[in-house]
Amino acid sequence: MEDNELNQEVATELLRDVGFVVELAENGQIALNKIRSAQYDIVLMDMQMPVMDGVTATQEYARMRASGIFRWWR
Repeated sequence: MEDNELNQEVATELLRDVGFVVELAENGQIALNKIRSAQYDIVLMDMQMPVMDGVTATQEYARMRASGIFRWWR
């Protein structure tokens, strides 16, 4: 997740060039909403984002995963 447009473009192109499917979120809260509803193999977080930063989003993700919210997770 990355909020800077130029960084989004660069990262997206690099990842797509090696075969990844890329989906973006503008902030950590949107990222959490996305990972609640779909399974992702990897999530990259920017540490400084509006609304919810990547550190807080990652901590919340870990809390939700430990509580069993992600039943589809391997």
